[in-house]
Amino acid sequence: MRVRLTQGCKIWIKNMRAALLTRGLVLVVFGIVGMSWLASAETLLMPRELVEFARQNRCEQIDDFFDRTATVDPPYAYGYLPGPAMSSAVMWCQTRENGKRRFFLLVMLKNETQQAYEGSKCPRRVEWLEGYPGGLRIYPGADFLEKFVHLRQPQKPGPKDVRMNGNAIWSEYGGTGSVLYCYQGQWLVKQWD
Repeated sequence: MRVRLTQGCKIWIKNMRAALLTRGLVLVVFGIVGMSWLASAETLLMPRELVEFARQNRCEQIDDFFDRTATVDPPYAYGYLPGPAMSSAVMWCQTRENGKRRFFLLVMLKNETQQAYEGSKCPRRVEWLEGYPGGLRIYPGADFLEKFVHLRQPQKPGPKDVRMNGNAIWSEYGGTGSVLYCYQGQWLVKQWD
């Protein structure tokens, strides 16, 4: 038995086919655009505000930071200086010049009152010449500074009979690491294996 469609049904079927074809085309276009957006989206290894701060300082996040075998702390730490933890941070970043990677430690202060603290007196962008950096955390130690050396003059020891008076920056990977401490406007470092 054959069913004869009325002219109205034929128009309705034609419109439905066109609507389905249009919707299918729209889904395909959105799928392609969505996939290309996902492919180009940046994978953040640090909070966005720290990535932006690094960019403002001519630096970028270290994209392969976690591509190592040992467990590692993140490439940033909040709460370096006294005050609300989110108002100061330290982070590793990198530059690429002529195919060569250079690593830097950046110190971020959000609160101008933090500039009164000793830890804010050192350069806030420090090139790291000791190889690939380790994960960061804040170190509230009370070490004697004679165990440290000057970062850029390793033959020059830290002062005798003086203890840390504030936070230091701990960087470690795979059992080796460094503690960086700002003293009178100069970075001191203590390293271990």
